[in-house]
Amino acid sequence: MNSKKEKLLNETYKKFLKVSMNKLPADMLDVIVDKNIMAYGTAIDEKIQSLADCHELVDNQKEQSSGLKFKREIIPGFRRISPEEDSATFVDEMKMNIQTGIDTHRLFLRFTTILEYSDNKWTVVHFHTSKPDDTKGETDTWHIDEWKRKNEELQKLVDEKTTDLLIKNRELEIESSLERVRAIALSMRKSDDLLDICETLFSELQKLGFDELRNAMINIHNDEDRTFLNYDYSDTLGKNITPLYYDINPVIAKQIKQIRKGRDAFSETSFKGDELKEWKRFRKKRGEPDDPRIKNTKALYYYFIQ
Repeated sequence: MNSKKEKLLNETYKKFLKVSMNKLPADMLDVIVDKNIMAYGTAIDEKIQSLADCHELVDNQKEQSSGLKFKREIIPGFRRISPEEDSATFVDEMKMNIQTGIDTHRLFLRFTTILEYSDNKWTVVHFHTSKPDDTKGETDTWHIDEWKRKNEELQKLVDEKTTDLLIKNRELEIESSLERVRAIALSMRKSDDLLDICETLFSELQKLGFDELRNAMINIHNDEDRTFLNYDYSDTLGKNITPLYYDINPVIAKQIKQIRKGRDAFSETSFKGDELKEWKRFRKKRGEPDDPRIKNTKALYYYFIQ
C-alpha cells in the first residue's frame, strides 16, 4: 500500500475514534462512515444498521457524558489489510476512567473496526465494541463458575434480606401482641381482672408459636405476710385464683427468692424424673385441679419475670 493511501486510512480511523469520544463533531460521520454501516455497541440494544443509527448512538453518548470527566488509554492490538488493499481491520483495547464527582468508574473495552476503500476514500463499514466479563484464566470458557459464584452471592443476599425481614416481622408480631396485653391491663378495674390479662397473655403466646404452653400466671406478692396470690389461666382448667405461702414448698420458696431480687428479675424452674413426681404429689396434696397435660408429660418448666 502506498504511503498516501495508508496515511488516509490511519487518519480516517483516528477521526472515527475522536468522533466516538466526542472530540470531533458528529457531522464528520457523514464523510467517514458508510451509509449502510452495521455495528454493535456495548449495550444489548445498541445494534447499528444505518448511518442514522450511528448518529443516534454518538448523540446519546454525548448526552450521557455531560458533567463527566474521561481519561482514556488506547492500546493498539491488531492491524490487517486485505491483499487487495481495499479493506482494513483494526482491533484495539481501551482503558477508561470516568470521574463522576468524587467517584471514579473504571471501564475496559475492546473494539474492532472494519474499513473499506472505494472512490479514493476509506469508510467505516462495521465496528463492534465489547466489555469483557471480569473472569480471569482460561478454565471457565462459558463462565459457568462465574455464574455459580454470582448466583451464590445473590442467594446469600436474598437469604440475608429474608432473615432480616423475618426478624422484623417477628418483632412486629411480638409488639402487636404486647399492645393487646397492655390494652387489657389498662382496662382493669378490679383485682380479679388479672385473670383476663392471664387469658390474653396465654392466647397471644400461643399465636406467637408457644403451642406447648400449659398456662399463664400472674403472682401478686405480699412480703410482709410472706404470701402471694396466684392468678392462673389455662385453656383446659380455665381461670383460678390460689393463695399461697412463700415457704409452702422448697421449689416455690426458691422461685420467690429469685423473682424478688429486684426489677427485671427472672426465675426458671424445671421438673424431670423424681422431682416431677414429687411436684405432682404436691399439687394433688394441695387439691389443685387435675391437669391431664401434667399427668402425661415427662418434663415441666416454669418461667417468671418481675
